[in-house]
Amino acid sequence: MIGFPLCPVCEAEYRDPLNRRFHAQPNACPVCGPRLELWDVDGRSLEFDYNALQAVAKAVTFGQIAAVKGLGGFHLIVDARNEEAVRELRRRKRAKRSPSPSCTES
Repeated sequence: MIGFPLCPVCEAEYRDPLNRRFHAQPNACPVCGPRLELWDVDGRSLEFDYNALQAVAKAVTFGQIAAVKGLGGFHLIVDARNEEAVRELRRRKRAKRSPSPSCTES
């Protein structure tokens, strides 16, 4: 979160020992924190925030694969009910089959 300096409101909450957000990490809001942004495959920005989320949900519904960059890496999203989309994701990742049951048990 180092790339997102706190705005004055979040800074005050972070420094106030009586506030529930005292030293909460990460502590951020829509003004000073990370935002959702949808990019196309060429890195062009298409949508922001709620519109980006809606666009990704629609794309996944129509069988597309989405990659979401988080603060710690990427998460791939595909509609697991769409066999063709799952097959395409496995092809791209060079994964021949799904994980064995022992890999997915809790």
